[in-house]
Amino acid sequence: MTAEECLQALKNQKLRKIDDLPDAVGVYALTDHLGDIHYIGITAADSFRDRIYSRHVNGSEERSHKLACNYNIGRMWRNRKSADHVPHDAQIAKDLRREFIRRHCLAACVPLDYTKQALEALEKEIFAVAPPDMISWNATRMRVNCLPEPRDLVDALIEELALSLDERAALDRQAKRFEKHAGSDDAPIRKSGISVESEYFGKAQPSAQPEEVNQERKSDSKDVAFPVQRPRGFERVAADGERYVAHRFKDGLYRMADPTLGQKKHHAENQLAVTFEEISGYLRSGYLLRMRGELSKQVNLISPSEIEAIY
Repeated sequence: MTAEECLQALKNQKLRKIDDLPDAVGVYALTDHLGDIHYIGITAADSFRDRIYSRHVNGSEERSHKLACNYNIGRMWRNRKSADHVPHDAQIAKDLRREFIRRHCLAACVPLDYTKQALEALEKEIFAVAPPDMISWNATRMRVNCLPEPRDLVDALIEELALSLDERAALDRQAKRFEKHAGSDDAPIRKSGISVESEYFGKAQPSAQPEEVNQERKSDSKDVAFPVQRPRGFERVAADGERYVAHRFKDGLYRMADPTLGQKKHHAENQLAVTFEEISGYLRSGYLLRMRGELSKQVNLISPSEIEAIY
């Protein structure tokens, strides 16, 4: 298939919800909630549905998670690097954003049983002939979407999800934080310029272990890297000398608990599953972390006052 044929197939087919995409690989396109295509990508291993959901829908609003990044607005806003980041409020906003994208952002796909190398070559050819608007999200890891929060759709979704008064108040606080940071470095927007960056070309190699999280944040306008120092681990040394480390569960995530829950914080259903990168923010907010003794193998909730970040 030529690049032109693939591009026409993406443009002319009926758009689908991400949950309805086939269990296949090939070339795909992502739209905003208005149905306009802004991103074209490939997947050679994961199915369309799995790749788009795990990477672009449920991924972080940072880096190259396109839908999460471009709908990081209003009541759906979260920025873990912000000075006024509140994990409780931010998690509710992220969950709302994920459900909004699942319901209102659509996709197109062209199943192709190609090798990864062949798909990469086709992708480059597509970028060369695609209209700029169709690949505007490919151009940068920053937010391109300048549309305001679609309030009516978000209001309807909040009602559908039957969010509590506490959750709605948290979302309103996130909207105020978004307004405060909009236009600043905390809420970056890329307004113009196309310099296509493929999902496969020029990306950083993933770390082998979650503790290896020293990362670089690239500017969209210059080929300059800014090192961001992050902890590579967390430890607690008990009175008997045993060292405890953050315990990663079978799902690849860690568990933290809100101290305001009292004894109920020990219940599994009340504990929050977080990524390694999110631990620091929750510790700063007073959350306890599940840690495992290296000798006893015992897993306990540890207070942040007893935990030291390792750099």
